[in-house]
Amino acid sequence: MINTVSLKRGSDIVRTFRHGKYKAGRYLTVYARPNRLPYNRLAVSQVKHFGNSVERNRAKRLSRENYSHLEKWLITGMDIVIVARACNPKPDYYMINSELKYLLSRLELFTKDSTGESIIPSDDPVLPGASV
Repeated sequence: MINTVSLKRGSDIVRTFRHGKYKAGRYLTVYARPNRLPYNRLAVSQVKHFGNSVERNRAKRLSRENYSHLEKWLITGMDIVIVARACNPKPDYYMINSELKYLLSRLELFTKDSTGESIIPSDDPVLPGASV
């Protein structure tokens, strides 16, 4: 990831939960708050009852990978926490991709062009009936 480092301190993550804006979807919840730094900080987590360790690590890996693909269109200077929610069936790459795009656009984290419109990437295939 180019403009992103890990958000590791528990106090920073709790501060993002308490004082940041958030949007929730079916598979993910995204929290964001400004951090006054020239780069983003990212933490990926999941709820307690998500599944076994294989499913939890897969959800974290897919969330991190989708974030890295969207990173070049995001504004900098934010603390972002992505929380995978428990659901059945477990989401695949494209479900997480479309939902993460939708939640980040709702939080207004995509850069804006000269007309003030958000630049939302559309190069990734989206499943029919997705929320974006």
